[in-house]
Amino acid sequence: NKCELPVNIPDDIDDVTINEWKEEFCYYWEIYKYNPDNELAKELYYKYKGLLGKYYTILYSKVNHIDVTWNHIIEYLKRICDHYYFQKRLYSVYLMTGDCIRADSVLNAIELSLGEPALNNPVDSLDRAMKRSFVDIQRIVSRYTCAKRDAQQRETFEFGQDDINTLYQEAQKKLPESGYARALYYMATKELLPNDDYVEMHAQKAQKLLSKSGIENTNTFNLYPNPAKEEVFIEYSVDKNVNANVQVFDVYGNKILNKRVELISNNRLSLNISKFNPGVYLINIVDDKGNTLKNEKILVESINK
Repeated sequence: NKCELPVNIPDDIDDVTINEWKEEFCYYWEIYKYNPDNELAKELYYKYKGLLGKYYTILYSKVNHIDVTWNHIIEYLKRICDHYYFQKRLYSVYLMTGDCIRADSVLNAIELSLGEPALNNPVDSLDRAMKRSFVDIQRIVSRYTCAKRDAQQRETFEFGQDDINTLYQEAQKKLPESGYARALYYMATKELLPNDDYVEMHAQKAQKLLSKSGIENTNTFNLYPNPAKEEVFIEYSVDKNVNANVQVFDVYGNKILNKRVELISNNRLSLNISKFNPGVYLINIVDDKGNTLKNEKILVESINK
């Protein structure tokens, strides 16, 4: 793989050379992107990608993870061109020092949590946004990256419940500020928290699919509490007895609950959501004829929050 060619990078390499590599990389990338059959552009694109990738990997590995400060890291990041490939490395450097954390694991978690839109933001705006959001997260990340180690043994870092709660709260913010919190939350709990914009897009799509009839009637339904943690109550008033299904969907359209109920006059029923992962869900109440009686989005919060 040309991307992984063994390239020797001298210790005293200068910024002029690095900038030339960046220009060549971006130039051949543009050619290769629109002309994938151009073998020369492809070969040179991978050559400069390999050179720059190796350079930044060496640069990061030389940073003393105990003495490093956020200002130092910011300075390193400013040297990275605002191409998609290097923006991915921009995310990884905040969470990686040397071999404390595997870069590919971090990138996988972040890409799952963030998606394409956040990775395509300009570097400068990311820098400003990240500084705003680092007040609480910095404490957690600093503990993570500064876990002391020696030649034979590395101290094991574990996320505490306070850390997880803080990350969950930060994850509710807008991109890109919340991206790091979602990535760390995913690494700590293996639970994926989609961003609000992503959730809203999928929720609207799901609501459109689920609302089949749009019929108007005098039946009323009230779901509470919202947000909820362990249980959701549905108060209702119907003109006549109705056999119905209470369905719960996640934001990806997967049906995770289907409860058969009989709706009688004025009453209340409950749904146990204590086993649900935190996130946004759609509750859909459908009668036997397929008519949607109620369709509402709810937020399930962590029980420990």
